[in-house]
Amino acid sequence: MKGLEPLIATIILIIIAVVVAATIANWQTWFLPSYSAQLTNQSLSQIQCTRAGLMLDNITYSCGVTSPNCQQGVIHTLTASIRNTGDISLPLYKLYLENTAGRLIEFNLNTTLALDQTYQFTNTSGMDCSGINHSISRITLVTACPSMPSIFDGSIIAWITC
Repeated sequence: MKGLEPLIATIILIIIAVVVAATIANWQTWFLPSYSAQLTNQSLSQIQCTRAGLMLDNITYSCGVTSPNCQQGVIHTLTASIRNTGDISLPLYKLYLENTAGRLIEFNLNTTLALDQTYQFTNTSGMDCSGINHSISRITLVTACPSMPSIFDGSIIAWITC
């Protein structure tokens, strides 16, 4: 038995090359526009986020009791003024308090701050605040701009009846 004729082998190789090229072209028309749009949206978001800014003012934590020990069932209130100091509207998602032991306490904000708008946040609960009382090391605001500095030192909290 002899091998394939050189002409037939060449035709088969050309057919394989055309099929591979068509597959790549089809994949490229499907993948690249989607990927390009995603990169464009990320770039636009990053550019807009350079114009974002937040200020956290008047943050207080009231333990609701006169003794230094927080108790479960006693109403505790966290209040804060969050001001948009940037040039764009800014969605706010969450506020976290982190104590010195690394415990996180999460509060949902789910609001959007317009230009120069202040959001008055108040959360009242009967949760046990042990581990919170005078031990918050930092406050973090989660926004639509993750690269924007939104971490504040816990020493700005004013403790009331704690």
